[in-house]
Amino acid sequence: MMNCRFYGYKHWTCENVPRCFYVGKGLKTRPYSKCRSKKWYDVVERYGLFIEVCVGPLHDHSVIQWEKQNIAMMKTYSTNYHIINDDICCNFTFGGDGVAGKRVSRSTRQKISNSHKGKILSDETRKKIRNQLKGRKLSDETRKKMSNSRKGKSLSTQNKQNLWKNRSRIFSDEHRNNLSIAAKNRRRKAK
Repeated sequence: MMNCRFYGYKHWTCENVPRCFYVGKGLKTRPYSKCRSKKWYDVVERYGLFIEVCVGPLHDHSVIQWEKQNIAMMKTYSTNYHIINDDICCNFTFGGDGVAGKRVSRSTRQKISNSHKGKILSDETRKKIRNQLKGRKLSDETRKKMSNSRKGKSLSTQNKQNLWKNRSRIFSDEHRNNLSIAAKNRRRKAK
């Protein structure tokens, strides 16, 4: 049986009389996740967000029951994917969905990895990813792991070329010319 690691939570508006617009379940950080529907973002932008973690840590099946009961009780189920007639409800199922605790096989992970290789992301997609990662803080442990994984590895020729290409985009021709003149002047003074 899975260990107790799931939480039940509610998202409320920040109005004078708060309204619950979403009931969910997930691991410890899920209540604070910004990976949500467009309607959820619209509600938060218009009315603000207050997060209430109600139950947990519990077994998955217990939190699923809690979620189903609270979606029904708080009446947060909706079939509208936009705010229509003041319908701010953002649960599009009656609860209990999701893949909590599901482990993907190694062969499936390899297939997913292979399907992504060689794909070039559009500038729009890159911008969306960058915006999602903004403000994300990595733990010291994660930063050390990332640092250790890169130690002793040199940049590939392709990456070195891209590095210099990007630098030429950062500085205008006039700015690069000024940098060049300044470097020449430093060398003259050093002699």
